[in-house]
Amino acid sequence: MLLVLVAILSAVPVVSLLSGALVAILGAQMAAGRTRAWLPRAVLDRELPGETVRAALLAFEPRVRAAEKWVRPRWKFSEAPIIDRLNGLVIVLLGMLIALPFPFTNLGPAFVVIFMGIGLMERDGLVQVSAVVMALAVISAIYHFILVGIVG
Repeated sequence: MLLVLVAILSAVPVVSLLSGALVAILGAQMAAGRTRAWLPRAVLDRELPGETVRAALLAFEPRVRAAEKWVRPRWKFSEAPIIDRLNGLVIVLLGMLIALPFPFTNLGPAFVVIFMGIGLMERDGLVQVSAVVMALAVISAIYHFILVGIVG
């Protein structure tokens, strides 16, 4: 749930710099095999602008509720610890992309992290595999965007 909440905040332009780093930290913990999330005390004690957080949560709430209607436990192989570690690596990459200081590069990865988080919460292997495929597409698209923008 923490991953989904941080990813929702990643959709907010300026907040995405910090939240992208937090997504990457959470992904790294998953990749390392941790079963409980840890965040630095400085992050946990930090106050966020209430109206910004409220707007982000309200914007994503209908989409999350709609997704929950068809998400259910399936594809039990996704419960293997190695799958959580691989998902963690994907989440690290997405977190790094969220933190990029380019306009709109945070939205695609944030959506995929939310989708992955829902799949992880519900232990839905189909959603997790779909999120990995979407992550590859988003990573490729952002890589192309940045490469074309720089080489141009």
